[in-house]
Amino acid sequence: MHETQLSLDMQRPLSSTTSSPTVAANPDSRRQWIWDGERQAFVAGTLREAMLVRGFTPHSLAVSARVAESTMYNALAGRPTRLRTARRVLETLAGVEPKFELSRLGRAATS
Repeated sequence: MHETQLSLDMQRPLSSTTSSPTVAANPDSRRQWIWDGERQAFVAGTLREAMLVRGFTPHSLAVSARVAESTMYNALAGRPTRLRTARRVLETLAGVEPKFELSRLGRAATS
């Protein structure tokens, strides 16, 4: 049997909105990235945001991604995870459209 190869860019921002050119052009703004390849770990706040806007709880994402719930909590704490785990979580998140957009605290309101 032949496995289908998926090309998944784990360094690409995955947030509630389409990535802005400012974020993509500035790789040092780590808070917008969901996966830190150097540390081999999720960026906890961004992962939580991606889960929230897609309606996932840690338990439901763990079940959908076929990873242990304890592994999901480790990822949410920013601890290193295996690439296989990261791929499963990222593919699961990428497969669900955001239900709403979060506004960032501290941004000036535009009227």
